[in-house]
Amino acid sequence: TTTTTTRAVSAGTERGGVDDTDADDDDDDDPSTTLAEERVGIKGNWGESSGRTSATPKRRESIDGQVFRPRERLKTNADFDRVKKEGRSFNGNHVRIRAAGNASYEPATCTRIGIVVPKKQVKRAVDRNLIKRRVRHIFRTNKDRWPNRVDFIVFVNSTALEGGFDGLRDDMFAWADSYSKRLAQSADRAAYKARKAKRAQDFET
Repeated sequence: TTTTTTRAVSAGTERGGVDDTDADDDDDDDPSTTLAEERVGIKGNWGESSGRTSATPKRRESIDGQVFRPRERLKTNADFDRVKKEGRSFNGNHVRIRAAGNASYEPATCTRIGIVVPKKQVKRAVDRNLIKRRVRHIFRTNKDRWPNRVDFIVFVNSTALEGGFDGLRDDMFAWADSYSKRLAQSADRAAYKARKAKRAQDFET
């Protein structure tokens, strides 16, 4: 009887025991808030449990189109700490965004996003999860709007629910435009300094 019951439970699990909840919705994207992400700092590799590595390198998934790949997401404490320490801030109506370029940061291969929805700002878990889903949707459906090779963290304010989807999108677009403009200005200044130095060198010779 025990064997029959065990088989029945096993069969039922295979047929309909799939958990369709989004586990990620229960956690802040800031790794300092979750046990699973704290383990990253210990083992150094997201999801690593056995310490074994594959004999063949894992093929890198394409990030083209309206997808949200794991490599497009800030995961480790080191990722978040670097942006918080080196990045520059932008203050919107409903979010604060801190961003730092990642072209010379080896773990990064593309533009990446992290989302922080503090419980002090948004009390209910269902509201925090809703906001994070909205931010992810805005990110993956507007990839042509984001600066190239940058890590950025979206810190959500208490007014995010009032602003709705459009408010979040407008703030993120405003940051992207501001960041791109700042990069262009920095490139112009660097080019000007290079031309000035070259003229001085030519004059001396």
